[in-house]
Amino acid sequence: MNLTEPTYLAKINAHERDSHVIFDEGPHIYTVDGDSSFTSVTTWNHSHFGHFDADKIIDNMMNGRNWKPGYKYYGMTKDEIKASWDKNRDESAAAGTKMHYDIECYYNLMDIKNDSIEYKWFLQFDDWVKRETNMLPYRTEMIVWDKELKLCGSIDMMYMNECGEIELYDWKRCKEIKKTSWNKYSTTECIGHLPDSNYWHYSLQLNTYKYMLEKNYGLKVNGMYLVCLHPNNKTKTFMKIKVPVLEEEIKDLMALKLKMVEEEKLKKSEEKAKKKVEKKDTIWDLLEPVKKKKKNKECYVCKKTKGTKVYIVDQYLMGLEKYRYCKRCANIQLNNYYPKKGYY
Repeated sequence: MNLTEPTYLAKINAHERDSHVIFDEGPHIYTVDGDSSFTSVTTWNHSHFGHFDADKIIDNMMNGRNWKPGYKYYGMTKDEIKASWDKNRDESAAAGTKMHYDIECYYNLMDIKNDSIEYKWFLQFDDWVKRETNMLPYRTEMIVWDKELKLCGSIDMMYMNECGEIELYDWKRCKEIKKTSWNKYSTTECIGHLPDSNYWHYSLQLNTYKYMLEKNYGLKVNGMYLVCLHPNNKTKTFMKIKVPVLEEEIKDLMALKLKMVEEEKLKKSEEKAKKKVEKKDTIWDLLEPVKKKKKNKECYVCKKTKGTKVYIVDQYLMGLEKYRYCKRCANIQLNNYYPKKGYY
């Protein structure tokens, strides 16, 4: 479904970096200056926690003491349970997408028709913002990126307070925000103390946005919050939940991400070099003849000049400086580096 893009806030509070990034919503790909190898912040954060294993969870459920008549899923097969979960996930995702879009339209002065309970909770939250704070809407769904870390992401809501500082808000249409997770924790060592629960997933995401904004956008983030807008909220209104600043955790994670980016660069460089070597047929294919010599140059090793055809050994393949060698010395140099290649 094609939806009109809300742009009012993006125009009046534009940032120079906005023009460098494009987001393709279908495959969920961010492209920065033509480079589509960026990782989304959501994907990056999910990589630090275990994957949802439906079969394992259902097995544990069926073998548990609560598996008896009267239990919600009792009498259903594994496939039926998974199908019900998939249906619920898809319906929740569709409702969440509409809620996010309508809130974005609201702040960008577009007409909205939404009679849902969750949107009612949002309007109550907006009334609270206007009544109890001095914040003004700054940006909706702002895409932020970090070229060094190869990270990109979209921030649900940014308000600016009277001091010119930013507060980040994340709209959530989930039944519950959990802080604990039955003795399950992050699988990444530097944040292994963080529980594998949605509260900490969301906290990491907002803290990552805070880091990117303060590093690249010249903005100071003063606070981060989750706003739960599920129709079954126990409070019968919005739930505003403050998120802690995870300075050390983010520092360690960003160092880890930078290391991974550098390792990926090195890997690609080595693969390129390997392919270059594999294309060579003979030892002399590894040499670069000196062209257009105005005067004869001596061999770097034996210092001969007369009658010597001079070659340059490829520094990319051998990791050496580009010194000039006669044929005999070049052969020796290459033999030292490629003794088993069968070039001669």
